[in-house]
Amino acid sequence: VDRVREERFDLVLMDLDLPGIDGLEAARRIHRYDPSLEIFALTASGDPADERRVKNEGLAGLLPKPLVFSHLQHVLSERLALRRTAASSELRPNG
Repeated sequence: VDRVREERFDLVLMDLDLPGIDGLEAARRIHRYDPSLEIFALTASGDPADERRVKNEGLAGLLPKPLVFSHLQHVLSERLALRRTAASSELRPNG
């Protein structure tokens, strides 16, 4: 949470089971500081309730652990492509 205040991140991968703090609570704190920062939750639990909780908190998505690199790469590439599309449409003149 402190690092988000000190540095700029394109997105955050947040484990739901952190020592000393719940991952969703950490995500809430980050969003209070930077509401636009996309946070993907990570979990090994396989509990279907986790997906609902992540969605209710406004996180970008839930990724299962162990992470499969090709799946992570796909999700991140997709997210960055969406950002580039949004940014280029903001730069186009209206009319």
